[in-house]
Amino acid sequence: SAAMKLTLAPAAAHAQHVPVAVVFVAEKESPALPPAAAALRRRLTDKEFSGADRQLWLLPNTGSAAERLLLVGLGKRAELNAEKIRRATGSAIKRIASLGFNRAALAVVEDQLAPTIEAALLANYRFTRFKAPDDNTAGIEHLTLCVAGSTDLRAARATLRRTQSGCEAANFVRELGNLPANVVTPAVLADHARQVARQYKLKCTVLAGAEL
Repeated sequence: SAAMKLTLAPAAAHAQHVPVAVVFVAEKESPALPPAAAALRRRLTDKEFSGADRQLWLLPNTGSAAERLLLVGLGKRAELNAEKIRRATGSAIKRIASLGFNRAALAVVEDQLAPTIEAALLANYRFTRFKAPDDNTAGIEHLTLCVAGSTDLRAARATLRRTQSGCEAANFVRELGNLPANVVTPAVLADHARQVARQYKLKCTVLAGAEL
């Protein structure tokens, strides 16, 4: 699948001009939402949405730029960790893609930028090589990561570049692993290794026959 473009914005997710903005909510807490969306949020029962772990709720949004808000539960704030951020982000990305939206914004929780990027890129991966294109397999093309205004953007961009490189490498390997053996033969796999080595100025040694 095509790589998702990521950008950083020191602004609220709901202020982005996107089809859907993701807002993470810890259990029993009230997130900062536009007035109209906040009024709708207050009408939800706890069974509908309380911020519990794995809960998702899509709200129409008439109070700011984003057309919809996807509320994503994080569970109890005292139990919040990087793995829960990854899981919640992955659930949000999959839900957005399943609805056919190719652009979104996401409010990064506290200082959890790296796990958020990891989950977004890994969850957005689709193996589509032999599938007919449709809205539900395309994935998200552009995700805006909304960080606090006090964020050190230089450091955040470095985190983005570093984490994105690792995730794109992982997805590249996933793509090769998903291809059938009659497509990725040993010779083809060796060619991929040589191409990567040339791109990143690495030494590549391919063993064959008696050398194995």
